Amino acid sequence: PEESAKALDFMKDRLGVDRYAKLEEAAANFREIVYQLSKDAVAVGAYNQKVFDEKIAPNRGSYAVFAVQEHLEDYMAAGVKGQVGTLKDIANPFTATVMKMVALNRLIAKQKGANAVRDFLVPRGEATEAEVVSRGDKLPQFRSKKGFGMIEVLEDGRPNAYYVDPYIAEAFQNKPAGTFHLAMQVLDSVFN
Repeated sequence: PEESAKALDFMKDRLGVDRYAKLEEAAANFREIVYQLSKDAVAVGAYNQKVFDEKIAPNRGSYAVFAVQEHLEDYMAAGVKGQVGTLKDIANPFTATVMKMVALNRLIAKQKGANAVRDFLVPRGEATEAEVVSRGDKLPQFRSKKGFGMIEVLEDGRPNAYYVDPYIAEAFQNKPAGTFHLAMQVLDSVFN
C-alpha cells in the first residue's frame, strides 16, 4: 500500500491535476464497461448469479485480470476464477482485462445463439435435455444419443447440453458466435 501510494503521487505530479482527473474518469468508465459485460454474462447464463452477487458486484470498482505471462497466449478464458499470487512475470492488468472482455463478448454472443436455439426447439419438442453420464471433477460429460447431435449451453454458469437434429448441432459448431441468435429471432417471430 505504501509503495502504491507513492507511485500514485508520482503519477499525479507528473500528469498534473487535470490530466490525472481525466485518467481517473477513463478508468472509471472502463470499470463500468467491464461490470456491464459481467451483468450481460449473467443475463445469458454464462456467469453464475451467486458468483456475480458475491464476487463481481462487491469488487465492481477494483477488478482487474491477473494473468501470468508464461501461460498467456492468444487465448484468454472468459470465466471467473480465484487467483493466487506468483513470483513469475504477470501481464499488464489492463491488457489482460481487455483480452478477457473480448473473450467474454464472444462467449455472450455464443450463449445468445445457444439460448435462442434451445428456447425455440425445446417447447416444440425438437430438443431435449441431454443425459449426464458423469459430473467429473469440473465439467459434466453428456451421453451421446444415436441420431442426434448436441448443443452445449451454460445455464447459471454451469454446462448443460441438449439433443438436437445433428444438422443443427453441426451448423451451430461451425458458425460464428452471433449467427444463430439472429436466425432464431427471425424464426421465433415467424412461428410465434
